[in-house]
Amino acid sequence: MRLLSLREVGDYLRPDERLAGEGLTVTMTLREALSQFVARRCETLPVVDAEGRPCGTLHFADLLRQEMSHEGAS
Repeated sequence: MRLLSLREVGDYLRPDERLAGEGLTVTMTLREALSQFVARRCETLPVVDAEGRPCGTLHFADLLRQEMSHEGAS
């Protein structure tokens, strides 16, 4: 879980997808993004760049995969 505080949404962004709605920022930590997934009760969230323009999506499954691969490497 600690690694989630060190990585940013932009590291796991899917740039070829777009969603409407309030977006996460590319510089938000994955820990902050996880909180948003829980609060919004969804599996995919829109992501915006520093100027607020849509730039992709973040999937909850991608966070799980990242955490599982990190735990497996330990």
